[in-house]
Amino acid sequence: MRGHLTTTLISLPRWMKRAIVAGIDYVVLLFAIWLAYVLRFSRWYMPNETQVWLMLLAPLVTLPVFERFGIYRVVVRYLTEKTLWKITQAMAVAALLWLALVFMTEFRGVSQVPRSIPMIYAVVGTVLIGATRMLARKLLGSAVDQRSGRTRTL
Repeated sequence: MRGHLTTTLISLPRWMKRAIVAGIDYVVLLFAIWLAYVLRFSRWYMPNETQVWLMLLAPLVTLPVFERFGIYRVVVRYLTEKTLWKITQAMAVAALLWLALVFMTEFRGVSQVPRSIPMIYAVVGTVLIGATRMLARKLLGSAVDQRSGRTRTL
């Protein structure tokens, strides 16, 4: 079953793979921004309506930054440390852009967006996006190797 799924994913057109990765990134980044609030307040966190809108906006700011940094042009099966560094840089820029957007909309303050949230979001987002890429590399790389009959070496 897994082999069939990975073979199907590998055979999809490039634009469709990018759309799938961007969709997964949106969900992961949404989780990252919520987790940033949880880590900041050290408890389970239920955002208010304004914070929900700001949380939904954070990944929408981040995805174009990822595109601009070329993260969606990278073939996940051949992920390198350079790509992980680009993800780190893109997350830092995206967190700063989101922070600027928050300050422009004047939803700042302790009740809406504490100052530490963008930094926590950048760190958590980097870890989660990097982890999803490494997981995809492991799953898709092993599927390609099994299909070609080659053995992988590290």
